[in-house]
Amino acid sequence: MSTRVFSVTIETCGPSGDAFAIGVSVREDGKEVAHFSAWHPVEATAHYDPAHWRDMGLVRSRVSLLLSTPVYETPRKLRACFWAFYLKWGACGATVLSNGTGSIDRLFHACATEAGASWRPYEFSEFGTRVVAHGALPAGDRGADERPEGHPLCEARRAGRLWSPTGVPRGARQQSRAV
Repeated sequence: MSTRVFSVTIETCGPSGDAFAIGVSVREDGKEVAHFSAWHPVEATAHYDPAHWRDMGLVRSRVSLLLSTPVYETPRKLRACFWAFYLKWGACGATVLSNGTGSIDRLFHACATEAGASWRPYEFSEFGTRVVAHGALPAGDRGADERPEGHPLCEARRAGRLWSPTGVPRGARQQSRAV
């Protein structure tokens, strides 16, 4: 029996803003079988603030250069394309990984609402917290398709590769903690 993992990473405009870039890696039995990578101009987001965005120049440069295609004109069009991808690859019992449950939940809620769906995925494996807790991601531990750091698709691929059903990321080291 295969295990499907739908690993998603997004970039948002601020902590509660719309997703303007989405990267997804779908893996079965440890191998990537599909991926999704798209973005829209950040100026189209509901919470766009030029002053805040100047401080996020590094994120913007990574996303705008690396996610050159496809580009959607609006957040709604981006969400519709992502939702169609999810229905094809993630809605059939996949484990959904995220690196920030609140942002991912808002994305799925918006997608489902706009599509008129009466359901949305709500059980996420919040991978980022587990990684920090277990010390699983040493700086040099990146495959060729997981570079550069910070790119949504590369981050989704890395999380998908390191995820394990036990909840302890692959490669995790035991850490001693002072009590």
